[in-house]
Amino acid sequence: MRRLLLFSLLASGICLAQSQFLLRVQQGSNVIQVPNGSTLSVSSPAPGTARTIQLLITYVGNTSVTFPEGATFLGSPDFSSPSGIQAPSLRPNQTTTVDIAFTPSGSAQALAQIEVAFTEAAPPPATPETPPGQPTRGRLTLALSGGVPVYSLQYVIGVTGNTIVLPPDGQLAFPDTVINTPTPAAIGILNRGAGTGAILSITISGEAFSLVNLPAVPVALAPANNLIFQILYLPRRTGGDSGTLRINYEGGVGHTYRLTGRGISSSLSYEIVPPGSTGTAIQPGETIPFPQTSIGQSSKLQIRFTNASSVDFTSAVLTTTGAPFSLADAPFLPLTLAPGASGSVSVVFSPTAPGQSTGAVRIGNDVFNLSGEGLGPLLSFSYRPLPSSVSTAVEPLGLVALPAAAVGQSSSAEFVISNSGNAETVLNAVGVAAGSDVFKTSDLPPLPFVLQPQSSVSFRIQFLPNASSLASGTLRVDSASFTLTGSGEPPVPLSNYTISGPSQAAPLEQPAISLTLGQPYPIPVNGTLNLLVSSAYSVDPSVQFSTGGRTVNFTIPANSTRAVFPNASSEIQLQTGSVASTFTIVPAFTTAAGLSLTPESPSVLRFSMPESAPKILGLQVAERGSTTLTLRVLGVSTTRTLGKMEVRFTAAPGFNVPNLQFSLDLTGPSSVWFNSPASQAFGGQFTLDVQFQLATSDRGTEAVPPTLALESASVVISSPAGNSNSATVALR
Repeated sequence: MRRLLLFSLLASGICLAQSQFLLRVQQGSNVIQVPNGSTLSVSSPAPGTARTIQLLITYVGNTSVTFPEGATFLGSPDFSSPSGIQAPSLRPNQTTTVDIAFTPSGSAQALAQIEVAFTEAAPPPATPETPPGQPTRGRLTLALSGGVPVYSLQYVIGVTGNTIVLPPDGQLAFPDTVINTPTPAAIGILNRGAGTGAILSITISGEAFSLVNLPAVPVALAPANNLIFQILYLPRRTGGDSGTLRINYEGGVGHTYRLTGRGISSSLSYEIVPPGSTGTAIQPGETIPFPQTSIGQSSKLQIRFTNASSVDFTSAVLTTTGAPFSLADAPFLPLTLAPGASGSVSVVFSPTAPGQSTGAVRIGNDVFNLSGEGLGPLLSFSYRPLPSSVSTAVEPLGLVALPAAAVGQSSSAEFVISNSGNAETVLNAVGVAAGSDVFKTSDLPPLPFVLQPQSSVSFRIQFLPNASSLASGTLRVDSASFTLTGSGEPPVPLSNYTISGPSQAAPLEQPAISLTLGQPYPIPVNGTLNLLVSSAYSVDPSVQFSTGGRTVNFTIPANSTRAVFPNASSEIQLQTGSVASTFTIVPAFTTAAGLSLTPESPSVLRFSMPESAPKILGLQVAERGSTTLTLRVLGVSTTRTLGKMEVRFTAAPGFNVPNLQFSLDLTGPSSVWFNSPASQAFGGQFTLDVQFQLATSDRGTEAVPPTLALESASVVISSPAGNSNSATVALR
C-alpha cells in the first residue's frame, strides 16, 4: 500500500541555507524537494503505528560543511530520529540523511520542529596577502505535523433527508419495501482525524443488498474529506432480509455493519373497473389488458386502490410509460390515503399505429404492465425501377425516381402498396395528378380497391419524356402524394419515311401528297411540309396546298405511321399552277414539346412540270356581228411564250367561202403580256380575242349574213415547245 506524504510551505523568507543546501524528503520510492522552513505533514494509519521518512541534505556550496549538533527535535515527543544524522560533514555535492519517525500516541494532531545546525568553512584567501575568512553558521529547520485518520460512517435513507451516524458494528435498518422495488441508502465515510487514511476495500453480503456508485478502491481519504456511495435494498420476496457491510482501512483497521430490511407485497390493494362493469382484483406486477381499439379511438380502464395497511399511505408518484397510454381523472399529488381509504385513476389507451403496444403505470412503488392492440391498416410504399429487382422504400412526400429515357421511348417502375396492419383499407384514388403528361399509370386495380391486412397491390408508373430535361410529376394514393422524377434524354430518331406524290405534274393539276413513317413512333409527332418552287420563267403564285400557302401542318398520332393533315385526311392536295417548274416538298418533324426530330439530311419529294406545247383549254365565240366574228381562246403555256396561231374555218353546206385558213403571229403580243406585271398572277395562262372581218356573201338571189356561211372554226397554237391541241367551235 502506498502511503501519502503531504508537504506545505510555512515561510517564504530566503536565507543562506536555502542557496547552500538542497533539501528533499523520501518515503519509499517517492522523493519530494522541500524548501528550508516549510511544514512537513506525516500520517500514520493508527495510534502506536510508526511511520518513518528520510530527510536528504545535499551540500551545494563550494567549501565544506559540518553538523556539530546533529538533528534536534522541539515539540511533540511523537517525532524522533532513531539514528540521527548519518554524516557529520559534507563536501560539495555530497548528501547525508536524517531518519524522522512519527509514532502517534493518540488520535490528536502532533506538532514538532526538527533543526540541523551547520558550520560552513570560509573560502581560501584569494592571495597570500589576503587575510583568511570566517566560517558561516546557520540552521536547517522543518516544521512537523503528524496525525492519524479517524473514520465515521453516516447514512441517509428515505425521503426525510436526515443524516444518521452509524457506529462500528451498528445496524442499518431499511424501511419496509415493496418487493422488486429498490430503496437506496446514501453512505458517507468521513475522515474526522488529522491524518490521511486509506480505504482498502468495501464489500457487502446479502442477496437483497448491493453497492451502487462505488468508487475504485483502494482510495486515499484526506482529513475532513468523505467517500460517498450507495447501498440498494431490493427485496425479491416478502419477509425479512439481512446482510453485512465490511470496510477495511490501512493498518489492519476494519469495521463491520449489519444490514436489515423487510420485503412487503404492497401497501395498497387494487382492482380494475372497466366501463359499466364490476371490479376485478389485480396484483402489482401483473398486466392490465385493454380491449382491441381502432386507431383514432380510445379505450379507458379505471384502477381503484385502497390503503390496506395500518398507517397512512403517501406518494408523489403516479405516472405512465408507453406512448399510447395516458392518465385521466388522476387525483392531486402527493396522494395521501388513510388506512382503509380508497382512490382511483383512469388509464386511457389511444393507439396511433396498428399492432401490440405495451407500457406501464406506476402508483407509488407499485407497477402494473399495460397491454393493448391497436386496430387499423398500416400502409408502406416502395418502388422498383424496371427491369431491376431491387426495391426502394419511399415515404409520402418522398421521391420516386424513374430510369432515364429518350424522348420517344419510355421507362417504367413498379409501385407497391403494402398493408402490414391488422385491418383492411380502401384505396379510392390512385393516379398521376393533372398537369403532368409525361407520367402515366397502368395495370391499376379496379377502384375502389379493398387492401386486406398483410397483403399488397402493385401497378406500373410509365415515364414518357417529351423533352430532353428533368421532368417531375405527382403520384397520389388517396391523401398520400409522391414526387415523380425522370430525366429525358435526346429523342430517338424517326424511322425512314416516304412522301408519296406524282413523279411529274401537268398544268393546273391537283395531285395528292401523303407522308408515311416506316415504323410507328411511340409519341405524337408534329410536322410541316414546306413546298419549294423553282422555275426558269416565273413562279406561278397559284402553286400552293389546298389549305392555302406553301406550308401545311400535319400530325402523326402516337404509335401510328400516317400523317394527318388539317383536312382530317391522310392526303393533302397540291395546286401545280401553269408554269414549267420544279417542285420540292421538304418535311420537318418535332415532338409535341417542340424538340426537333428532323433528320440532318431529310428525304424530300421532288417532281417537275416539264416545258410543254401550249394547251388550249377553251375556244368560244366572244362576239358575233353581221360582218364580224370574234373568237376567244383560253389556254396555258408552261413556257410563258406563244408562236403562231393557225385558224381554219369550215364553210357551211351550200356555201363557197374562199380564204378559210389564217396564220397569226403571236410572238409580239404574247411577249408583251407575259412580261407585264399583270400577267404574274396568272402564271402561264392566257386569253386571246381575235376578230375576223367577213365580206358579204350571197346564196343565189338571197342575201345572208357572212357569218352564216361558216360552219365551224378550229384553232392550233404553237410555241417553241410544240403545237397545241386543236380546238373547234361551232359557228352556226
